[in-house]
Amino acid sequence: MKIYRKMKFYTEKLQIGDQIKVNLKGFGKFTATVQKVQDDGYLFMFDECVAKHVMNEDETKKGGYSESDLWNWINEELLPAFPRKIRDRMIYISIPSYGQMFGHDKFYDDYVEPDHDEQFELMKNIRNRICTYKNRSITNYLSNRLEGSDYCLAIVNSSGNLYYSSASRSHGVRPIFFLVM
Repeated sequence: MKIYRKMKFYTEKLQIGDQIKVNLKGFGKFTATVQKVQDDGYLFMFDECVAKHVMNEDETKKGGYSESDLWNWINEELLPAFPRKIRDRMIYISIPSYGQMFGHDKFYDDYVEPDHDEQFELMKNIRNRICTYKNRSITNYLSNRLEGSDYCLAIVNSSGNLYYSSASRSHGVRPIFFLVM
């Protein structure tokens, strides 16, 4: 594993597990790890939560993540906090899906809004699914809704396992983002 500083990673080939340092203006300094390598770029995930936020103030899961208060906050407040050199190469920013964190299993088949994502290799180790916020283990939102409930969303609990929560509870935000090279 290599930790890249000062944007050297734009000129070098990265591998899964390599990290970059990201200074988010107003939020702090964080590391983000390569989770997926593609021909045109890299998918990163922060190693810890960058903030706490509700999915929706009104406790609804209607519209899912793409129509949520959290989606708006990420795009209007968090995205501008990234250094310009990263923002200029960023194709998208989101939060991880159930598939990316846990893969697809019977629970997914029975209860989770489909995402069609493959599990990140590093997330097969439960320790990598555990994250912190301000040095404390914390739950963090996933982008999937759970079927059969008007307000439940999938989360990763502080032990790295799947759990669920109301959309109006404040949980950790552990963004993923894709950078083209």
